[in-house]
Amino acid sequence: MARLFAYGTLMCPEIIEKVAGMLPNAVPGKVKNHRCLCVRGEQYPGMVRGHGGVVAGLVYTFPSYLWPRLDAFEGEQYMRKSVTVRYESGRRELVHSYLFRPEFRRLLGRKTWDFEAFLSHGRASFLASYTGWDASQRHDPKRKAGPD
Repeated sequence: MARLFAYGTLMCPEIIEKVAGMLPNAVPGKVKNHRCLCVRGEQYPGMVRGHGGVVAGLVYTFPSYLWPRLDAFEGEQYMRKSVTVRYESGRRELVHSYLFRPEFRRLLGRKTWDFEAFLSHGRASFLASYTGWDASQRHDPKRKAGPD
């Protein structure tokens, strides 16, 4: 099984379900020394290293054959990297997350992305306007790329 720390649009159940083709188990967690910033002109954020910052999100557990769907959804602006998540219990775990690539950093604003504001004001337009659904769904979730 694979684990993903999601901090942005993928925290919405209907979005992760549409991308992954399933609703994975989710556990709240936090990543220290990172920041979740608004991408200028978009409804989604980018996470970057940032001393003293803390990003709250969800850790999803899902079959590893779904990575290609998630990679396609995230697109070229993001790279999958390992981050240390701290759970509410205090336990820490190294899991994957999508960090904003340095070459696209100029697209990030200074404002911290707000999940609650996204749910209230951005989710509907994101769902209606996002064009990457087809790319993420070209990967057959029933075809395993390797053992879990």
